[in-house]
Amino acid sequence: MERHFQSRAAAIEYLVHARTALNRRFEGMSHEEGRALKQRIDAISQLILDLGAGRVDAFQAGSIEIFTTD
Repeated sequence: MERHFQSRAAAIEYLVHARTALNRRFEGMSHEEGRALKQRIDAISQLILDLGAGRVDAFQAGSIEIFTTD
């Protein structure tokens, strides 16, 4: 597994971009099709809040682990 160390702000920016990309995919999907994707979007939104509040210092995104350095 690949590990990345970055500032808290950079990690939040990474998650915001990921959430934006998923939101674009979600638009136009039927409710049934988009249910699992909406759950991922909600989980990323919560992770952004937790990371910003300092409750989380690391997370996994696919095969990458991201650790905050501040």
